Amino acid sequence: MEAIFSRRCQSEFNRGDRQRGDEYQADGAVNILDLGTLGVRAVVSGTEHDYGVLIDFEDVSDNVLFAMCTCPRFASGYLCKHLWATILELDRVQDNRLRGHGPIEICESDMEDFEVGEPLEVADYQPTLPPPTTQRGKPAPGWMKQLQVAAQIASVKAPAAVVPQHPVVTGQRIRHEFLISLADQANASSIDLHLMRSTQDPQGRWSEPLPARISRAETALLHDPAEQRIFAMLQWENDFQSAAVHRRGGATRFRIHPHLLSETLAELCESQRLAWTHDIASTKKTRTPIVQATGTAWDFVVALDPIDSPAAKPKGNRGREAATSMLAVMPRLERVAGEATERREIGCVMAVCDSGALLMDDCIAAIDPQVASWVRGWQRIGELQLAADEMGTFLETFFSAPEPPRLELAKSLDVSQVQGKPQPKLTLSSPDDEHGAYQWVAEVTMLYGDRELQADDPIKVVWDEAARVLLVRDAAAELAALQTLKECDFREHSPRFRHFELRISRWSLVPAVLKLTGRGWLVVAEGQRMRSPGGCTIEVASGEDWFDLKACVDFDGMEVALPALLKALKRKETFVVLDDGSHGILPEQWLNQLQQLSQAGQIEGESVRYRRNQALLLELLLAEQENVKTDRSFNAWCERMRSFSGIKPAVEPRGFQGTLRAYQKDGLGWFHFLRDFEFGGCLADDMGLGKTIQVLALLQSRRLARPKAGRTKKPSLVVVPKSLIFNWIAEAEKFAPRLKVVDYTGNQRAALVDRLESADLVLTTYGTLRRDIEQIRSLQYDYAILDEAQAIKNPNSQSAKAARLIDAEHRLAMTGTPVENHLGDLWSLLDFLNPGMLGQLSVSQFSGPDVSSERLVGLSNALQPFILRRTKEQVLTELPEKSEQTLYCTMTGKQRKLYDELRNHYRQQLSGKVKELGIKRSKIHVLEALLRLRQTACDPRLVDAKQGPAGAKIARLMEQLQEVTAEGHKALVFSQFTSLLSFVRKELDQQGIVYEYLDGKTTKRNERVARFQSDPDCPVFLISLKAGGHGLNLTAADYVYILDPWWNPAVEAQAIDRAHRMGQSKPVMAYRLICRDTVEEKIVHLQESKRELADAIISADRSLISQLSMDDLQMLFS
Repeated sequence: MEAIFSRRCQSEFNRGDRQRGDEYQADGAVNILDLGTLGVRAVVSGTEHDYGVLIDFEDVSDNVLFAMCTCPRFASGYLCKHLWATILELDRVQDNRLRGHGPIEICESDMEDFEVGEPLEVADYQPTLPPPTTQRGKPAPGWMKQLQVAAQIASVKAPAAVVPQHPVVTGQRIRHEFLISLADQANASSIDLHLMRSTQDPQGRWSEPLPARISRAETALLHDPAEQRIFAMLQWENDFQSAAVHRRGGATRFRIHPHLLSETLAELCESQRLAWTHDIASTKKTRTPIVQATGTAWDFVVALDPIDSPAAKPKGNRGREAATSMLAVMPRLERVAGEATERREIGCVMAVCDSGALLMDDCIAAIDPQVASWVRGWQRIGELQLAADEMGTFLETFFSAPEPPRLELAKSLDVSQVQGKPQPKLTLSSPDDEHGAYQWVAEVTMLYGDRELQADDPIKVVWDEAARVLLVRDAAAELAALQTLKECDFREHSPRFRHFELRISRWSLVPAVLKLTGRGWLVVAEGQRMRSPGGCTIEVASGEDWFDLKACVDFDGMEVALPALLKALKRKETFVVLDDGSHGILPEQWLNQLQQLSQAGQIEGESVRYRRNQALLLELLLAEQENVKTDRSFNAWCERMRSFSGIKPAVEPRGFQGTLRAYQKDGLGWFHFLRDFEFGGCLADDMGLGKTIQVLALLQSRRLARPKAGRTKKPSLVVVPKSLIFNWIAEAEKFAPRLKVVDYTGNQRAALVDRLESADLVLTTYGTLRRDIEQIRSLQYDYAILDEAQAIKNPNSQSAKAARLIDAEHRLAMTGTPVENHLGDLWSLLDFLNPGMLGQLSVSQFSGPDVSSERLVGLSNALQPFILRRTKEQVLTELPEKSEQTLYCTMTGKQRKLYDELRNHYRQQLSGKVKELGIKRSKIHVLEALLRLRQTACDPRLVDAKQGPAGAKIARLMEQLQEVTAEGHKALVFSQFTSLLSFVRKELDQQGIVYEYLDGKTTKRNERVARFQSDPDCPVFLISLKAGGHGLNLTAADYVYILDPWWNPAVEAQAIDRAHRMGQSKPVMAYRLICRDTVEEKIVHLQESKRELADAIISADRSLISQLSMDDLQMLFS
């Protein structure tokens, strides 16, 4: 049984191409232009371009089919969906000639010799392509259908010929001529030359030329030089027709090589060997010799003129009313002849080939190859007429064709042509699939005036009827606009088989809209226009004891007040609805700034209200804004706070036993400034500058002050570490002996409750504060003072919570390291000193890698009135010099081997942990590994007391101690490992060196300190770093040894300042003992590299362990 054509061909195509070809044919994308006995010429409309398809039937009886498509896939060597769609269309028109048995082999061909052959009429054939419509969806006029036919014919061009690699040189024996058959040229894109031969009888008469055949071998016998040159220049039949290679007996047809067009025509015409006839198959054919025209090549021009103009030559109104204003579309040939322009109607054209040969009724000439196919296409459709009001649609359709010819518009039409400026438009909608909750579907169009075009729309010009302007699309500008999408995280998505969509996640939308609108895009989401913010106007007005902030944001001329912005912020929305229904985009940076402004204050109606002590903080937040207006009162208040206006040194109060230094008098004046402004403050002087003395002077002045009318005298509460209670009692007895001091500590403190209200100074510890907070908070205090206030650095600790509950009119903090570990320490401290001043602002808003150095400087300025810090270098110029030096120790062989083994073990173990859990969740494992390595570097016996060898540090330390004690010096030895200090004690006992010892378990600390300070026979003091790092005055020592570096260099500085403080008369030498090529050496390196944040705020240092990055970790274990 015979199979239909498509069934015989289907094995040649892959499944995907067949599936897409099925859709193309079903959607009416195939339009058969010419169907004949030898082949078919068709156009298939793709998603972006039209593609020409040629199929040669000549060898289909041998189950071989030659085909070609102009699409990129076919050019890459694959059969394509366009070819399959055309084969299906041939089945639809019931071309039974193609039925048969067995599969067909499809061969790719350049189709140089392609001919449709005798036209075949298919009854009632209509292409399934939907009828053309105008831009507004109305049925297209007849002229549009004709124009589309011409454009489709013009788009299917013959491929360029290949230059023969080896031109054949031949000779001649008899006379040959070449004949062009116009019947064959009706649908051809190339001009075929039929070989004709004449013979001469003995009388010298030439016979009538008859069709002939000649082989290349036969041309070698020819002697006529002209014929030798002609046959050498022509393309032979087997050069352009693949099937001809199977034929015997030589070639009957030839073509002019496109690269030798002028030379070949000259040779043929001068030797009178070229003629044309209507039909070579006719028995009554006449031959008309062809003359070669000289001059420039012809061009093809289309003119548009009103029907009533002299240039227009109407041939009937084609059914239109005579009164209708009509336009004539007149194609013609045109070329420059000297200073004149020569024109001809295309009716004189008998044949034209795409390589550039034009046969007219009186000559053969050259034509621009770019327009040759347009001449052939326009011959097919004949004359066009259209109504004047259809001109815009005609112009858009005409210029949308591929490579349209030149168009001349009559001046009376008053049409100008300008370069259009596109406005890109992005339309967003929710997808109808499972991604709708977190994605947008994006559609890109281009706006030219009020016309909206798809980005891939083939229309190349846009008609503006009102201005009578033809806007030429700017492809370069459109492409540049589309490139912006690549910067905005848009992605291609293929929800269906054929089509793809452009999508973007909802989280990426805001930065994308800001970037696009900033570059002139119009963005519409769910029918609502998206607007980018313009300027933001902020005003600050002063109240009785507050400041009110009002803000307004402009969105393309529409203003939104602060309350609406804050409501959007509260709902976590990234836009605000404007009065016209459009959406104003709120950038993340704006949201963060609005959030900070609202968190710092209290929302009151249409504004945000701030306390007076927040003035500098508000000024800091406003420094990052533009268009800020502040009133005179706010500016004066900020200036007064910044300059400490009105602060003067205060003298010692009556009854104070001692003389304050100049900087201490400044400190006492600062206390008075804080009280007048009702601010809390932190005295952050260096260790050893007498912070306790300054506070005692303040308390003595408060003892002498009279209470305000209606108020009673209140005690002041000082909270200190347990180790400093005795020091405060002693200092109070020495400098302010008239103060009534109550030591509210110990197991018997309950008996002291009744004495608290009458006391001048109540001393207690942080532990007692936590346990007795209900009792302590029941009383009202004049001052609540925290000594070593870093104890409340963690705002969530019980000590910090209890401190914030103290009921006091004034609050002070004392610490040498207000930022001990990170900026959060200072945050907790300020929250105690000035409740509510920070609002709901978080420390992360002022720290981290994304925070600029300018903001850190601004924060430092904003906090300046609340923190007073002086260093010893600034105020104690008479203090002896302090020198710090590193003593490097070389580990023994056994110690080095053990250290390297541990390092390699932990490095491998941690590598897996960090990959599995991440560096943050692996901190506990990191800490353990670092602890073991540090202990091994100090002394391996800290890790394995029984088998570990003695470390190199103790031997080096003993050398130092023997030398300095022999010279009459005293030394402090610090370590965080009490076990390491126990090894040192054994060495000192063996060598008979007297020493004192202090750690967290030591009682009667004051007695041990007193002995070391006064006993010349006790030259060494061993101290646990954490237990003795603060609150001790050990100026008898002038040498300090730190056996192991600590993560927080501020703790080491505290230890050194036990000796280098007020009262020291000798230079102080401080030594850090470090083992080379160990984690200790790398810790010192990190200490030096990570100081910036705290130094920028308050000149203290951060803890390193909380900042470790992956790079730091790799460095530590390298």
